[in-house]
Amino acid sequence: AKLYRYLKDKAKPPNLNMTFSGKPKEVLLRHIHPGMTLTQAWVNRKMTTFDYLMHLNLIAGRTFNDLAQYPVFPWVLRDYSSPKLDLKDPKTFREFQWPIGAQLSTQRKQLADKYNSFAGLLDDEILPYHFGSHYSTSAMVIWYLIRMEPFTSYHVWLQDGKFDFPDRLFNSLEATWKGCTTNFQDVKELIPEFFAIPEFLENVNGIDMGTRQDGQRLKGVVLPIWCKDAHDFVRKNRDALESEYVSRNIHQWIDLIFGYKQRPSHVIGGSDHAKDAFNVFVHLTYSDAVNVEEIKRSDPLLYSQTIRQIDNYGQTPCQLFDKPHPERVPIDQVDIIWPIASIITGVDTIPRSSSYRTAPLDKPSKILCYGEFKVSNSPILLIIECRTLEKLVTVDSTRVIGYHFFQPRLPDIVPPYLIKIDKYSFIASSNSASLSSEQTQKSKPLSRYLTSHSTQREKLAGVPFASEGMLSQNNTYIPEAAGAVGGGARSKVHSAFLSDSRASWVGTVKNKLIYLEEENELRNNTSSKSVNNARKANHTSAQSSSSSSSRAPSHSISVSIASSTATSSKSAASNTMFAPIPVRQAVTATDTVTSVSDVADNSKDDVSETASVTSMGNSGVGMYDDSQRTHQQLMSKETITPKPPKLRDYMGKQKVPSSNLSSKSSSLSNSKANAVVKKSSSSKETYPTDSTSLGASSSSSMKVSRPKDRVDEHLSGNLFALLPDTKLLFSCGHWDNSIKVTAVDSGLLIQSISHHRELVTCVCLASDFGKHWLVSGSKDCIVIVWEVFPDRENDPVNAIPFNFLYGHDDCVNSVAVHAELDIIVSGSDDGTIIVHSLREGQYLRSILVGSRPPPSLDSKASSSSGNNNSGYYSNSSNSSSSNLKGGVSLPSTPVTRTVPATAVSHTPRHGQLQHQHHLRSKSTKRRVHLLCISPEGYIVTYSNDGHLLCTYSTNGRFIDMTDVRERLYALCMSEDGKVVLTGGERGLVVFRWVTTLCIANNGSRDGLDCVADGSDEKNIGPFASPIRSLFLTNQERHLIVGLESGHIRILAQDSEYLRRKLHKKLMEIGILNM
Repeated sequence: AKLYRYLKDKAKPPNLNMTFSGKPKEVLLRHIHPGMTLTQAWVNRKMTTFDYLMHLNLIAGRTFNDLAQYPVFPWVLRDYSSPKLDLKDPKTFREFQWPIGAQLSTQRKQLADKYNSFAGLLDDEILPYHFGSHYSTSAMVIWYLIRMEPFTSYHVWLQDGKFDFPDRLFNSLEATWKGCTTNFQDVKELIPEFFAIPEFLENVNGIDMGTRQDGQRLKGVVLPIWCKDAHDFVRKNRDALESEYVSRNIHQWIDLIFGYKQRPSHVIGGSDHAKDAFNVFVHLTYSDAVNVEEIKRSDPLLYSQTIRQIDNYGQTPCQLFDKPHPERVPIDQVDIIWPIASIITGVDTIPRSSSYRTAPLDKPSKILCYGEFKVSNSPILLIIECRTLEKLVTVDSTRVIGYHFFQPRLPDIVPPYLIKIDKYSFIASSNSASLSSEQTQKSKPLSRYLTSHSTQREKLAGVPFASEGMLSQNNTYIPEAAGAVGGGARSKVHSAFLSDSRASWVGTVKNKLIYLEEENELRNNTSSKSVNNARKANHTSAQSSSSSSSRAPSHSISVSIASSTATSSKSAASNTMFAPIPVRQAVTATDTVTSVSDVADNSKDDVSETASVTSMGNSGVGMYDDSQRTHQQLMSKETITPKPPKLRDYMGKQKVPSSNLSSKSSSLSNSKANAVVKKSSSSKETYPTDSTSLGASSSSSMKVSRPKDRVDEHLSGNLFALLPDTKLLFSCGHWDNSIKVTAVDSGLLIQSISHHRELVTCVCLASDFGKHWLVSGSKDCIVIVWEVFPDRENDPVNAIPFNFLYGHDDCVNSVAVHAELDIIVSGSDDGTIIVHSLREGQYLRSILVGSRPPPSLDSKASSSSGNNNSGYYSNSSNSSSSNLKGGVSLPSTPVTRTVPATAVSHTPRHGQLQHQHHLRSKSTKRRVHLLCISPEGYIVTYSNDGHLLCTYSTNGRFIDMTDVRERLYALCMSEDGKVVLTGGERGLVVFRWVTTLCIANNGSRDGLDCVADGSDEKNIGPFASPIRSLFLTNQERHLIVGLESGHIRILAQDSEYLRRKLHKKLMEIGILNM
């Protein structure tokens, strides 16, 4: 049941949350999709092919709870050897009209002869068939999933307490394909994991399965050369399943497995169509082929043998269709309304064959702004649509709630919405923001800026914010180098580090053009040679099991390693796929710095001796010189900078005015040599320090601009959460360490929840089938889950917490929750994100943000060290050190090795399972500020420390990272989970692929706008201020952007393509003339 729920949730399951009852053929006639049956929804492209096949499997009685009746999926590709996968070439795909064992014409001739020879026997006990084996058996499922538990144990039990011979185990996709298409006794189809769960291809548990006769040690599955890892293979295999060629031909495979070509004529309900399609199996695999009850009464021994044969030999699914399955509508005949961010599957895979030639697809040319509205004088931190109420809720940094009328209209109408601004919220915001003028800031304490004065109709969320407590969560006070290490003052700087030139681009057309040029230069700088080397290594050697270090008590520097010694080579270290993080030098908490004069005298020698003291690169695209360094250079002892101040230095009276900084100290922070330090006997975790090290895109010709502090910059959308249809707004960050529940329509305070011991810093909501959960994070390092009952008038939040989640060592800054995936992800100042289950509160794993797999874990090193590139993550239990029953020895007990100050040592609080963090030389802690979860199971995280945007799988696998070269304030996930939208101080909405974090201007989004500047090319110019919030409306018809200036802008796709399409149709039917 758990496996079913996990696979269903992993596979983007909006159409799978249902219970089927009744006869299978009757279920197919129900209107499962609004106004359509299941088949009609797929035919008209209202449902993906993956979802449709899952539906058919479940309706036909297939289940994840019975290995003998496991869901069946087709082999889609036949090309497993080309260096590049071409989904536009029909030769890339299998022949769907024939079974997997009859792909070749020579095979079909042999099968026909075999069938006729059996038919000539005229023996009732030996009925004719084409294949003596089946495409779906319990042994086949275990064979595919041998690297995952519990299937590893099932395999050992099946083989009498040991693994089968290594040469007979699942090792290579290409070899498996060749075996299934050449051997009549091996006609396996695929299972859903090939399209949803990459971990089954990796030996994440470090299982020793032996060595093949050719000397190759079994590790991960050898993948095709056109993919770089298991995650990439599953993505491309899924794309192939959704491609246009498969969409136009998969109905033939459905006829073989679930349709009228399934049953032969000698079985009840069969016909000769199965014979003509070479699709006849042994008669016992079909339901109702024999009368089992009669055999049970007449011959119990035969009954037992028959049951065992049916259970182990394979079972054909129930027949669902008596007639040929309808073809899918070609993509050019579908009325496509392009969403803003999500993709239209198959648009980039139209085959080049003349038989599949389609008319060019009309696409929107640009995302246009259809209106700008002033709703506040303060930054807009939250925007959410209450669709059933036709309302749009906004919350600004002064806690003023705006309750605006908003009604979407058809996308071809201009403007595609109706809106009426709540004027009372604007009045309240004006009164609240009036205290934040520049003159007031100079004369009044900060705490008064955050207190709103009441107006007659104002609606406020909760009570005033805790000013000092919230400021400590922000980068507002950044220590200068001299101040940090010399005990001097700290300069008060702005947390946004745009250069003067970039700041001048904001609000101009040049801003978008230059950003695209920067992205193109970044993409071109990626070494294709390294990528090809990694792919070749992945093809020639299987991936090996990863070793994860178990966390030790904080006073220890010893770690446990459960694998053989990892080897690293120079070639692996220079692989740009796993290049070191481009961060500035960092100093440890115990390092001391010499005098300024000593720095001046020694800086020249230091620069010549090591590359670790070079300044940031002059690339003009915001990259550092560190990106060109080798791993050894970055991890050298000289890679150090001044230490940061402690938390009390941010908050307490120890803060020294910036005017006390000496000129030498000020100049030191931006020099090529940040500092020369004396190393002590031990080292600890380090932090980025000055503005440059926090991700500034600067060069020698660009000075970092440091505008004056804004009192609201430390506030974000993490402070609010809204349950739309119930009008309940949840807020945190208040001075009394509570969570407030406010009615958005009236502004009345409904409930106050106080359970955290310190300031509550973030909240998030999740809903699933009428159940609602509120998740809160706090400076007390605890995450609490609350049950929400919206029907209650007075106390909608249950006063007794649903779950307490522990594990963080520092303040929790951001939380994200996904009810369908049943996970909660929390990010903290300690540089980690921790994954818990939502309903059970179980600890799953920890991920160190900003970490990449070291060179010893890349594909090249794995071939020699035996380590699998299965990710840079930790699990709640170390399965690699356990031994299977039945005499099978897994890797030996971990040995303790002393690693000098490179491991993160930590013991989780409150008896929580030990975290296992990665080994990182001179690691730099990167605080987590923003989080979001993709429906496909990816975690996207952003850190202001280095401006790093990272993607990890929910299993902790590192996917990719990039430097966004600006401070981000908002992340927004597309409905399909393929694209993430970012907005920040640059004043641009950037669309990035979740899995690669590249600009989403290729593939299914080729030709679509990938960077939106908020202009309409006529009356409205680009965004003139930083972006503070983003919101996508239902079906992604509108993108609503909240700005720091207090404006909201409503963006939508240019609808001219819809008018062109309508005009073309009217001409075709003769209503309009040329």
